[in-house]
Amino acid sequence: WTKQTFQIVGQKPDLVVWPEGALGGPINPDDERPARALSGKSLKEFFSEMSSKYDFAFLIGGGTVNFHDELDKNGFPKYTAYNSCYLFSRAGEIAGRYDKMVPLPFGEYIPLADTFPFLRDLIQGPGNFKPGDSVTYFNAKGKDFEYSFSTPICYEAILNYQMRKMSDADLFINITNDAWFGDTACPHQHAMLTTVQAMEFGRPLYRLAYTGISFVVEPHGKIRYETKPFEEVSTVEEIRMKTFDTICRRGGWIFPWLWVLACPVLFFSLRNRTVHSKASKEENSA
Repeated sequence: WTKQTFQIVGQKPDLVVWPEGALGGPINPDDERPARALSGKSLKEFFSEMSSKYDFAFLIGGGTVNFHDELDKNGFPKYTAYNSCYLFSRAGEIAGRYDKMVPLPFGEYIPLADTFPFLRDLIQGPGNFKPGDSVTYFNAKGKDFEYSFSTPICYEAILNYQMRKMSDADLFINITNDAWFGDTACPHQHAMLTTVQAMEFGRPLYRLAYTGISFVVEPHGKIRYETKPFEEVSTVEEIRMKTFDTICRRGGWIFPWLWVLACPVLFFSLRNRTVHSKASKEENSA
């Protein structure tokens, strides 16, 4: 990711984005421990230097692991982990962090495992990520304007109720790691479902997937700059920041509930009409 980033810094991007899983696991981008692979610099120092030296805001899909003093049954420190992303400002300072609020069941956590801990021994493989508790609205600067964005992670970008919580922004930035889908139709389906959210909430959406498909979708549904799965691309593209205040964003959630309430009324109305019709036919026959 560093190599690809250095390929485009000469084009002076306003914002550079690394996807979900870019650091290879739940690794804190704000880690201040010196790293041999970074010539003694910490991750925080390394990312801070990149963003300040080349003058771009830097969104990084990483993780957050908070260790506790208490030990688990194997003698290791207990911890709390989140699937996160961090924003470094143009000045190289950490400007915010978002923790994924809807972890993936049986992928990022095992349902009911906190109540029944033995499930973690029975089901091997899934992570133990905790959900975040609030939406983060990041602020960044373009060449001559400021804007805000929210960052749905992975399948949060196809969940209408979650995207509604994140819609008080000028832009959606969806980071995801679709490698587990493989070379199938699933990455295409996952990507297409995000376009609906951009149109429903009247916000442009930038989607960056670890293995594709990446694109920009505009509020009226037009897809721009689409990449293919497993295609390595480093590019700087323009996002047109026009937003629209849609009916769906204002109160579209009411519509399906109105139908839920209307169904019993329609059922009994049709049932009574059928009963009266049957009675009338019997009277006419008599």
